Amino acid sequence: MQNNLTVIECAKHSQLIELLKEDGILEHLQLQLNDDELQKLKEEQTRKIEIEEYELKLHKQKSLEQHFNARNNKAERNIAITNALKDGYTQASIAKYLGVSTSTISKVVKKLG
Repeated sequence: MQNNLTVIECAKHSQLIELLKEDGILEHLQLQLNDDELQKLKEEQTRKIEIEEYELKLHKQKSLEQHFNARNNKAERNIAITNALKDGYTQASIAKYLGVSTSTISKVVKKLG
């Protein structure tokens, strides 16, 4: 998506790299993004990446404690769950933090979509 990236040697002749140079992958796939999708894409492109135990992970905007601080009822908790997932936390890590099963988190995700 960003044409100013340095390409590693083994990928210099990749078809994907050529598509990015020519007219962009979105145009090639004939996809149109609306303003909300473009904003989300821009936010994701600018998110910081951290290295944790030799793995690259997205920087979290808030800690789990901040996501779930002062959640007084189930509806607020469920909204906080979806926000934490959007922030990059896994269902398992949220379930562990809240002391609930992963199936509980999965049900919330399905319910709130």
